[in-house]
Amino acid sequence: MNGFANKLKELMDDKQIGAKVLAEKLGLSDSSVIYRWLKGSLGLLLPTAVGIADFFDCSLDYLFGRSEIYNGNFKECPAFDIQFRKVLKEQNISQNKLTKDKVISRGGLNSWLNKKQIPHIESIIKLADYLRVSMDYLVGREN
Repeated sequence: MNGFANKLKELMDDKQIGAKVLAEKLGLSDSSVIYRWLKGSLGLLLPTAVGIADFFDCSLDYLFGRSEIYNGNFKECPAFDIQFRKVLKEQNISQNKLTKDKVISRGGLNSWLNKKQIPHIESIIKLADYLRVSMDYLVGREN
């Protein structure tokens, strides 16, 4: 997450916006969340990360320090469970293989696929690495 804190600070500096303005733009009620992200003391859920990337018009991979490619052809994300199933099918990877390889727990996987929980960004990073795809592709922001 340290890469995220650095990129977020850089992006905020480039746009010359403070934490209060960014919090407002993201629909957050409290700007202290932004400061906690900048300190690396608070994680993010996937929709918040996508909102930040959309606001700065950058890739998730850029935002999290995984790529130097800033811009892309981004689209609105489909529901995570739908895109995730699509990527697994494309890669011919079963849910059992994911749990066997300890990429994710069975409970975590089921909660995502049944829309009971939203993935944390750390899980998205781990899955993107395992599946060898960009974070944006994994969540459906890019083709």
